Amino acid sequence: FFFKQKTAYEISACLVGSEMCIRDRRRVHGGTYGGMRKPSKFLCLILKMLQLQPEMEILHAFIQNKDYKYVRALGCFYLRLIGKPQEVYELLESLFVDYRKLRFRKADGQFEIIHMDEFVDNLLRYDVYCDIALP
Repeated sequence: FFFKQKTAYEISACLVGSEMCIRDRRRVHGGTYGGMRKPSKFLCLILKMLQLQPEMEILHAFIQNKDYKYVRALGCFYLRLIGKPQEVYELLESLFVDYRKLRFRKADGQFEIIHMDEFVDNLLRYDVYCDIALP
């Protein structure tokens, strides 16, 4: 009846596979959706990052990634969860000039288009975003 906890090495393989999911055609971010409040893949990736606890250099690389906007969004959300307020504002304010489109899944399961600068603004202004209470 013993429960074996996964190591960071075992989880990292899941994270790499999940990052590939971010880059496929069905890119989306959001919180929970549907009648059963199913978590989006974006929230599952946030949970994996919380389990792995990547170093700040890796997190900075996620945020500065210009090729994959959803990797950047993942890094921003994770930083908002774990970062110190001054560091969060310093890193995220520079992203207000990023106007790329993101697909956001609302609670009813419908999609809406928002831009990266709106996403960052929502992270900085709201206490609850993507159905997660932010510190």
